[in-house]
Amino acid sequence: MICSGCRRGSPPTARFCGLADKGLEIAAPTQSRKFESWAWRIEGESDDALAYYRAAWTIIADLGAKTRDRELGGGLESAPLVVEVRDLAS
Repeated sequence: MICSGCRRGSPPTARFCGLADKGLEIAAPTQSRKFESWAWRIEGESDDALAYYRAAWTIIADLGAKTRDRELGGGLESAPLVVEVRDLAS
């Protein structure tokens, strides 16, 4: 099963999708509604998180494009948090 909208290559979504998949694999044979609902919730949350990272990256990229000072733009691109958001959004 592949989560809608997520990419298996990005670490957080891969981890969460993996947890959701494992939860569904465990819950299906036992027909455990508790585990099934947990797995579906994890899948939905990972899709939501990816959407938020992409929205944040859109804002950051727009700010970077509007920055006229090269040093400021370079600092923005190399900031650890910005790099993390960029990696998680792609």
